[in-house]
Amino acid sequence: MRRRSVLWAGGTTRKRSGIVLSKRAAEALVGWRPVNERIIVARFVTRHTRITVVQIYAPTEDTSEELKDSFYEQLQDIVDDTPRRNLKLIIGDFNAKLSQNRTGFERGIGPFASCEHHSNNGEYLALFCEQNALCVGNTFFQHKRIHKKTWCSPDGKKRNEIDYICISKKWRTSL
Repeated sequence: MRRRSVLWAGGTTRKRSGIVLSKRAAEALVGWRPVNERIIVARFVTRHTRITVVQIYAPTEDTSEELKDSFYEQLQDIVDDTPRRNLKLIIGDFNAKLSQNRTGFERGIGPFASCEHHSNNGEYLALFCEQNALCVGNTFFQHKRIHKKTWCSPDGKKRNEIDYICISKKWRTSL
């Protein structure tokens, strides 16, 4: 049986983030830190590159703009502190819906987003990616809609794609 390591941003609420590492990933790990219960950062060194992984759990759509701004400011601080040459992966539950109408965000959002309209959190995510030369990897691949949904309402009637993989644009073809 393979050994796995788990890194997690603690806390006692349900708003926690974590990263599960394979043995190989654990061997490449050079450092990690929980920023808060919603954000955890891990850095890896491989033979080919240095990688910074940021695992997140974003505030929900009905959260105050003040808390959303604070969350994205913390995320921006992490990106600003990450060496430019690192492959950046920001992964997790963004609680955001991205639209096929990507006007103004064509470089960061691909043609295969699954919603009709951006949610408010989708606007935050699209702007963040545009400002940081990131692209939303999920939106560059065509899949059946049923395979793209990452969230289901408790009653099972609503399904949405709210989890995304954001990657440095220069590394997009690596997905």
